[in-house]
Amino acid sequence: MTTIKSFVGLAVPAHLPFFNEIEKQFASEFDYRVEASNLIKIRKNIMPFFANIVEIPKPMLKYTTKRILTMEMLNGIPFADEAMERAEALQQLSPQQNQKQNENQEEQEKTALTEAEYNVIASKLAWRDTFLNVPIFCRNWTIGWLPSVTATPYLYTKPPLNLPKILKNIWKVHAHELLIDGCFNGDPHPGNILYLNNGKLGLIDYGQVKEISKETRINIAKMCVALMCNDSKEIVNIQQNGFGLATKNNNPYVLEKHGRIAWDNAGREICEGLNIQLFAEKLDQMDPIVKNPDELVMPIRMCMMLWGLSYYLKYHQRVCEELLPTAIDLLKKEDPEYLVKYIHVDNG
Repeated sequence: MTTIKSFVGLAVPAHLPFFNEIEKQFASEFDYRVEASNLIKIRKNIMPFFANIVEIPKPMLKYTTKRILTMEMLNGIPFADEAMERAEALQQLSPQQNQKQNENQEEQEKTALTEAEYNVIASKLAWRDTFLNVPIFCRNWTIGWLPSVTATPYLYTKPPLNLPKILKNIWKVHAHELLIDGCFNGDPHPGNILYLNNGKLGLIDYGQVKEISKETRINIAKMCVALMCNDSKEIVNIQQNGFGLATKNNNPYVLEKHGRIAWDNAGREICEGLNIQLFAEKLDQMDPIVKNPDELVMPIRMCMMLWGLSYYLKYHQRVCEELLPTAIDLLKKEDPEYLVKYIHVDNG
């Protein structure tokens, strides 16, 4: 890390805060007693509200040391892997019913299957299996009774996972961690989100837990509202006066774009047709960042990982939109006046 930071400090000093924060977080991962403590804290915060949709492993402190973490076993596989495996069930349907999954990437983002459509698919697969199992049932309960005849196994097709519903739950839990608790997992990559045998989501690997101040949480919530209302001036204001981000010339365009990339999405529409790396280089050439607060590194990292997971599964979600319900709950409690200018009341 020292070598990397030396290079970054010379080549792209604007990104040094990111590596400073990563170094601090990595240091905590070398003591598994810290991760066990994180698990206890996160479980206490999350399980009372989300026990019906997630499980977080309980650490066994008696068998945990600096070099060994012992915890409750969660039976499942990575959610993204299970989602791709179950997607094969869509191939059981006709080409017309499967059309949305076969379009190009740009169209998939616009026409990805909804929760209701997934429910219809699951129902059709269940009815198809039932129809095909009728003759099997008749055989098993007639000639299947004969000693020399082996019973035929019944058909069961695993339906595709209801991705929009599951992704919504993933965002809901992490939004609560980030905005309500201020204590969250900064490393929710796809391998750390399991699909369990009982249908719940298993959240593991809390080695990079970060805690942030109430002030930062409130500013993130305000940013979500401003982005959803497309208030460019307020986005720039929060970037400068809320987060303390500064560029060499404080170019409003550059400040706003950095805000949209971090708290909305890093798609090509916001990045003006470029991929995120090339667009970030373009912004740096226009007006380089000179001050980038460490406290924002892990929250942005968490959101970008979850956004990337959604994008990988063909759902082009917006970070601000997924965080918004929790952001509003926080602002109602901590700064209700901020919401007034964005609330529109009609006669209904």
